[in-house]
Amino acid sequence: MKTVIAAVLGALALAAPASADTATPLYPETIPGAGLNGVAGASYTIVRQVSGTGLVGGVPFRISPSEVAFGAFRSVRVSKVLFGLNAVKLRGTGLVHGRRVAFTAVGVHNALPGVDVFRLAWNHGGSVGGIVTSGAVFIR
Repeated sequence: MKTVIAAVLGALALAAPASADTATPLYPETIPGAGLNGVAGASYTIVRQVSGTGLVGGVPFRISPSEVAFGAFRSVRVSKVLFGLNAVKLRGTGLVHGRRVAFTAVGVHNALPGVDVFRLAWNHGGSVGGIVTSGAVFIR
């Protein structure tokens, strides 16, 4: 019986180095074409941007992540910027004829020319704006 146990232990001792050569590596698998350039744990950041100028119904407008302007309205502070696939919503505080108001501005970029949209509403009242007739709204 001791001879059989010694033979089994000897066989296992010889087999251990062979199995160690074929062990799975400890780092994560890199998938070819995944855009990671072979670096495990790589990450990326998407930076969204909006810019737009032009006319809506003959009234000039301007929109960026830090500024909104439409006719007599000027933003003082943009507090929130929310991006959708092809739209952006900005909220903040602005001035209309010297009066401080809360506002919400929406810009929509469409692939077809002449169908971009800019709208602005303040103090829970009606909104102004519409289809951009000259210029454009770009969202990246």
